[in-house]
Formats: sequence, C-alpha cells, structure tokens
Amino acid sequence: MLFNCLTKIMLVLAFCAGAVEAQEPGLMPGDLVDLRIYGRDDLSGQRRIDQGGRLLVPLLGRVEAQGLAPEALEARISEGLDDEGFVQGASVAIDLLRRPDVFVDGDVAAPGAYEWRPGLTVRHAITLAGGMAGARPDELSTTLEAYRAQETHGELLTRIDILRAREARHLAEIEFAQKLVVARDVLPETAGPIRFPEDILALPALVALRQAEADVLDHQSALHLASIRSMRLQREALTRTHELLKRRMDVNQSTVDLLRGRLEELLTLSRSGLIRTQEVVEMQTALSSAESSQLELLTSLATNEQETQRQDLSIQSVGMESRRAAAEALESVRTDLALARAELPAVARAFSVARAYLAQPGELHETEKSGLAIRRIPPGQASGPEAGLDDALGPGDMVVVSRAELPGSDRRRAGGWRAD
Repeated sequence: MLFNCLTKIMLVLAFCAGAVEAQEPGLMPGDLVDLRIYGRDDLSGQRRIDQGGRLLVPLLGRVEAQGLAPEALEARISEGLDDEGFVQGASVAIDLLRRPDVFVDGDVAAPGAYEWRPGLTVRHAITLAGGMAGARPDELSTTLEAYRAQETHGELLTRIDILRAREARHLAEIEFAQKLVVARDVLPETAGPIRFPEDILALPALVALRQAEADVLDHQSALHLASIRSMRLQREALTRTHELLKRRMDVNQSTVDLLRGRLEELLTLSRSGLIRTQEVVEMQTALSSAESSQLELLTSLATNEQETQRQDLSIQSVGMESRRAAAEALESVRTDLALARAELPAVARAFSVARAYLAQPGELHETEKSGLAIRRIPPGQASGPEAGLDDALGPGDMVVVSRAELPGSDRRRAGGWRAD
C-alpha cells in the first residue's frame, strides 16, 4: 500500500517529453474553467462545461463552448454581452484549470483516475497507474524518477517557449498601443503580425502556440479599435450638437436684438402717451424670455465643449492605458523568463543523468506489446479500438489493460479493479 501511494505521488507529472507531441483539443464537456469578466466580479468565477458542451454564463445563459479554443470562447462571450447590451466592450478572460481525468483499468498496479495533460500517451497512463501488476518496486521506482526528470526538463523548455512567444506578443501590443496614441484621423486596421523569434517560427510543433498568441493580440486590438471608433462617433455627435447650439444662439441673439430695438421704440411712444403701458410690459417680458433662452444656450454650449474635451482625453487614454498594461505584462513575463532560464542548466543536468535509466525493465517496451491487450475507450462510449503504447490520449479517455493469453504461456487475463 505504501509503495502504491508513493507511486501515485511521483507520477502526477510523469509524462515523457520525447513522445510525439499532441495538440491540445478544444474545450469539451467536463472541463473546469475560470471565467473572468473584468470589472464584473458578480459575473466571474470557476465553472464546468456541462455534458452538452455548454458553459453557463450569467446574463447570457448557456453558451456553446465545445470544440472552441478558450480565446474563441472569450470572444463569443464578449460579443454576446455587448450585443445584448449587458456589458459594453466586455474584457473576458478564460483559463482552462483542469481537463477531465483519464481512467486506467485492468491489469495495472493502481487502477483509477489520473489527471490528463497534453502529450499523455497510453504508455504514460500505464506508468501513472503503477505499471503492470506484479512489477518489481526497485525497477519501477528507478523508471519513475527518470520519467519525472525527463518530464520536468520538457515542461521547462515548453514554458520558456511559451514565455518567449508571450514576450513577442506584448512587444507587438506596445507597438500597436503607440500607434493608437499618435493616431489622428486614420486608425490602424489591425495590430499587425507578431515578430516571433526565428527558432519559434521554425518549429511546426509551436504552430498552435503562435496562433493562440496571435488570436489574443487580434482580439485585444479589435476591442481597442472598437472602443475608439465608438468614442469617435460620440465625439462627432458632440461636434454636431455644438454646431447646432451655435446656430440656435445666433438666431436667438438676432431675436434679442430685434426685441431690444422694438422695446426702445415702445418706450418712446409710451412717454409720448401714444401707446398703452401694457404693450411695453409685454415687450419687456418677451425680451426677458429671449435673454433667458440665450443664457441657457450658452450654458449648454459650455457643457458640450467640456464633454468634447473629456471625450478627446478618453480616446487618447485607450492607447495610453493599453501601452501601460502591455509594458507591465512584458516586465512580468521577462522576469519569469529570466527565472526559467536560470533554472534550466540544473534541470538539463538531471535529465542527462536520467536518460541512462529510461530503458530499465520497469518501463514498458514495444516488445511487451505482444503480451498485452490494450483498448482506448473515448468518453461517452462503451468500447473502443485497440491501442499502441505511444498512442495519444484525450481528456476523459479510458485505457483498459490486460495480459493476453499467449500460446504456451501460463499468463491469465487480469480484469477489474485491483489495489495492491
């Protein structure tokens, strides 16, 4: 029992970095995600995608999520909140916290559920489950340590690639934000391409990583451009209102001038006794009303000019705030990148030592495949095809392992759950 517990702890992260790289699938039922809508904590929180492939979002209800990348779902939720008038220009972030576990059953040391991660193969899943039932502890523990060192090295290299790609994206964000700050009449159409390092561009395995960073940049730049265009439309409306107020003031001033002239004439006639005093009073009332309207128009004009100035500052602040946020993010990424690079030499040395143990008897070899019957059952299905040791597993898959009965062999099938 103690050995099995130790095996589970050691193998939580034990995947082989040298296996064929698998692209992480889109969102699927059972995924646990962290939904954040900036400025709306009441709409944010951790949620699980239901069996219908939909994510429950406050105000919007259940949003179709199956098969989408997190970035695509972010855009869908943001557009939905905007279209429905709930949150204008919503900034949405989705982090994938955990995928559905894989299950290992049959003739293994510790059948059960294990956390899925990109690159997990049938071989790794069997090793996570403690290897084949009956494997010697000394052989298995040596292999587990070697797997852990190998996976740590691979994870660190992957993290460095991710940080370098993110660094390139933040640099592109700063460049785009600067264009927004200095833009006058013509806005840039897009943020432009990210200038990734040459070695990241050269690796086909990093296509998904490059695309994800490009999608984030496109989404953010589209939000900024939409915000500025909306503000510019509001400013144009303020400008039209300003012109209308000035025209009304001109007309009203002409009315005031006419009334003043007419009042002078009536006062002269009144002193001569040619008209009634009531006519003078009525003209004074009309002049007072026109002058009051002129004062109201003058106040409205001053308010309009203040609103126009605030709108100009808001338009400029979009680029300035974007540049500030991108600069802070860049500094954080560069700090993380420096720490990861400082850690790499020691991890690489440990991996170099571990290589000598990766072919020890505790590891499953293709020569053993003839003595195993392995099936991979996709989620939601009752059965599945035969699988090879290096076949990639998806979230929620089940691996059923048994020893095949070979001619002249006394091996027997071992089914069901075992806990040695």
